[in-house]
Amino acid sequence: MYIVIQYVRLPTPLYFATQLAWQFTNGANGLIYLSLNSFLRNEVLRLIKWQKLSKPVAVEISLEMFPEDIQLINVGASGDPADHHHTRGQSLAEVFRIVPDTKEQLEVLKDLVDNADVYDLDFWKSPTKTGVSTDVMIPSTTLKNITDLLSSSNISYVVSVPDVVRLMKEYETPKDSGISDLLRSFYRRFKDDGVATNKATYNFDDYGSYSDMVNWMTKIQEYYPSFTKVIQIGTTHEGRSIVGIKIGNHISNQNKRVVWIDGGIHAREWASIHTALYFINELVGKYGSDPDITHYVNSLNFYIIPCVNPDGYVYSFAAKDNPRQRLWRKNRSKPVCPSSLSAGQNPAEKCCQGVDLNRNFGFHWAEPGSNSNPCSLIYQGHSAFSEPETRAVRDMLLSPELYGKVDAFITMHTYSQLWIYPWGHHENSYPADIVDLKTVAENAVRALESTYGTKYKSGTGADILSFCVILCCSCLESSLSSQSGPILRRIRAAGANAEAPQMKAEFNFRDYATYAQMKHWMKNIEFYYPNFTKNFQIGTTSEGQAIHGIKIGTPTKAQKKRAIWIDGGIHAREWAAINTALYFINELVAKYGVNDEITYYVDTLDFYIVPCLNPDGYEYAHTRTADPLSFRRMWRKNRSKENCIDIENGGKSCCKGVDLNRNFDIHWGLETRDPTTSGNTTSIDPCSDIYQGPRAFSEPETRALRDILLSPELKGRTDAYITLHTFGQIWMYPFGHQKGVYPDDKNDLESVGRAAVAALAKAFGTKYRLGNNPAPGSSVDWAKGVAGIKYAYLIELRPPPIRLTGFILQKAQLIPCAIETWEGVKVVVDAILKLHNLQRKTTTLVDASKPNGNKTNAITPLATTSARHMTKN
Repeated sequence: MYIVIQYVRLPTPLYFATQLAWQFTNGANGLIYLSLNSFLRNEVLRLIKWQKLSKPVAVEISLEMFPEDIQLINVGASGDPADHHHTRGQSLAEVFRIVPDTKEQLEVLKDLVDNADVYDLDFWKSPTKTGVSTDVMIPSTTLKNITDLLSSSNISYVVSVPDVVRLMKEYETPKDSGISDLLRSFYRRFKDDGVATNKATYNFDDYGSYSDMVNWMTKIQEYYPSFTKVIQIGTTHEGRSIVGIKIGNHISNQNKRVVWIDGGIHAREWASIHTALYFINELVGKYGSDPDITHYVNSLNFYIIPCVNPDGYVYSFAAKDNPRQRLWRKNRSKPVCPSSLSAGQNPAEKCCQGVDLNRNFGFHWAEPGSNSNPCSLIYQGHSAFSEPETRAVRDMLLSPELYGKVDAFITMHTYSQLWIYPWGHHENSYPADIVDLKTVAENAVRALESTYGTKYKSGTGADILSFCVILCCSCLESSLSSQSGPILRRIRAAGANAEAPQMKAEFNFRDYATYAQMKHWMKNIEFYYPNFTKNFQIGTTSEGQAIHGIKIGTPTKAQKKRAIWIDGGIHAREWAAINTALYFINELVAKYGVNDEITYYVDTLDFYIVPCLNPDGYEYAHTRTADPLSFRRMWRKNRSKENCIDIENGGKSCCKGVDLNRNFDIHWGLETRDPTTSGNTTSIDPCSDIYQGPRAFSEPETRALRDILLSPELKGRTDAYITLHTFGQIWMYPFGHQKGVYPDDKNDLESVGRAAVAALAKAFGTKYRLGNNPAPGSSVDWAKGVAGIKYAYLIELRPPPIRLTGFILQKAQLIPCAIETWEGVKVVVDAILKLHNLQRKTTTLVDASKPNGNKTNAITPLATTSARHMTKN
């Protein structure tokens, strides 16, 4: 076997030298081609000799200085990737570095992230975009599965860490002999004057236990009581105190400006804890001797919490030969089973422990970049601030002692050499003081580089990582805010649990709910907000379930205002449509009285929203079976009794259910062809997904919708009918029974539709196309052609038609999908107001709960999983 070189970033020449020697201990032999200076050549050979290796070595000397951007790759003798798990001794876990070349390969990797718990994967660096590497630790138990998947997807990879356990021993076990003083000086990585000293000593050459840290801070207070004080901000799930230290002279002075520093929110990131401890030592050990440090301590108060996650660190620190334990990321909260979070889950699913504390803060909580699966490494918790550790940080920063005084919040993580400032939930989204943040960060990075030449990048998490959600008050990785006082004030303005938007009746919009949960939530809304909300029932289903909706408008008894109708879930498998309709309800209710635009809508119009027109079908599809992609999950129709037709040879074809969106009495039964599939868009076969039913309005669900829209309450005053479907990203208008046939006001429909699609795209760049609906007997055609509703639209939501599982929208995309769709719907609302000369004449309100005024919540949508284009609308 021989070794070749690939161009990827590594931190130092020393790293390369040690890695090279390490590769030699793992079976590499033969010829090595390098380009390095003579000093490093000698150090490499010294390391090899020290480890008593007798491998033949040939080093090609170049006049160029040593390149920092190098990494080793094992390859087979023929140049093909080596079958590493057979050529080495058994490893408990390995780390692959993978670089996706295409969008399709990126989608495969993102699917692996979503299923990381299934394969027991640990993504050290998540996939973000093509051409950018991702690091993932893979246990030996699933190694072959992953390599087979990567091979079948034509995704190249390198084994960056062949044996994680060996890496742990090599890097985290102190060495005391056999290495040159010169090379050891590189290991130390301190300035010539070494570590500052104080009476309370600490071993900065090794990782200490949590009790070592606490005891050391306690000793510091004993020796230096005039300017240090140990603080406890809270306790963990396992009852440990979260201990930090306040440094400032005089210690009793509470009126000074404050700098907050923490580390170790992720248990495995030991270096961040060690660095925070070093900061303490620097401030204490140099006070009174270094003019800069002395001025800092006299002028400011420093609050340093070296380890925000003691339980997780203690658990990780106790690992010996267990890489999974050593690389534990979350806290140690009690195990949670997925089945306890949402109905219909498979009870056999495993239960998992811990919450990612850096996904648990009440700021854009549970948006893309986090996960609702308790077995995920980025599990967000069951609610914002569900964990005692995150509540402790929140309560301390918002306490009378600190609130309004904190000018810097610095949280340290590993790894990647990034200096990140807010915001991270969306690209090109920044706080009002972005210029200050950027300037200070760039200065900090330059100062850092001047010490040893270490290069850091600076920017927002979203901009420099392509995809990143910042949930730790204002930062992830090593981020700095020079004016976090205003930031904290924004957080408080949005509420302690800033889920945007919020109201008293809570609902989990990051998961698919049961029909019973939807009904219960709407009833709670009416209970809390009786002045402008009212539940109603439009009819019952084939199986006797009530079809529930909610009216939103002030006053609720008024029936002279113009009305807007919105429904979803006419097709059972289109769960995202239902979730989006529910989000619309939340948007109108939660922002009423807070947001000028929403308040005007509710005061001026009546909104009738029925989230699920097909409760029987939805409940049937929502009830899980052993196979998550079974026919049951893809059920489309209602659950009416069997219908039969005669077939050849005297037989019968009998099946349950009718496609409700082919059962309306407008061109019902007219066969037409779908130009996108070259197939019929309706059928007389009861076993077809597009079975039209035995007659128009044969189904109680379609009759219920007909009767309410033609009732005295709504007939003649409904200006918009919007029905939500998935998938395909299409904004459709009537008519669909025949190509080239349109309503008389086609221009109005097109104009408003085009503006809606443009507004939708502004949220996250999602592209929709405008067209009409290829289906006879549909609700949108009937609403326009018979009920006479002017603005009638069918919206096919995410993902685009090229995806292979489009009806199964990732949960992480539910809120972004709803937010962008609402932006489009608002265009229709504004068109109605303009039609009746009811436009709002007030100035635009800047929503104090949002950092960017009254703009939409900025969320970066995850890329969707690939999916086959199936029958829609």
